[in-house]
Amino acid sequence: MKLLGYLKGTGKLGNMVTSVVAGQTIARDYNPNVANPNTVAQMNQRSKLKLLSQLAAALAPVITIPKNGLKSSRNLFISKNYDMVIANNGVAQIVYENIQLTNGNAGLPAITATRD
Repeated sequence: MKLLGYLKGTGKLGNMVTSVVAGQTIARDYNPNVANPNTVAQMNQRSKLKLLSQLAAALAPVITIPKNGLKSSRNLFISKNYDMVIANNGVAQIVYENIQLTNGNAGLPAITATRD
C-alpha cells in the first residue's frame, strides 16, 4: 500500500512496517513468525545469494553491467549469475568461468596466479 503524504521514512508502527522504495513510502503487515524458516530450499537460496553477494563485492571494480533504472549494477550482476550457482544442503558453488561481468555472453577469463 502506498502512503501518499501520511507517513515518511521507514519504521514499525503497531503491526505495520514502512519502507521507502523509489522515493515512495510503502506499508506492509509485520510478520515476525515465519513458518519453518530453515527449509532446505530456503537455506539453498540464502547460500546462493550470500555467495553472489560476496563475489559482487570482490568483483565490483570490474563489473561492467550498467545500472538499469532502479536496479544497481550489483543487483543486475546477482540476478544474471543466480541460475549459474549450484546449491546443495546450504552449500553454494559456482564455476568461475561461467560468471558474467557484462551484458554479453562472455564469461570471466581464466584466472591464473603464480606465487613469487
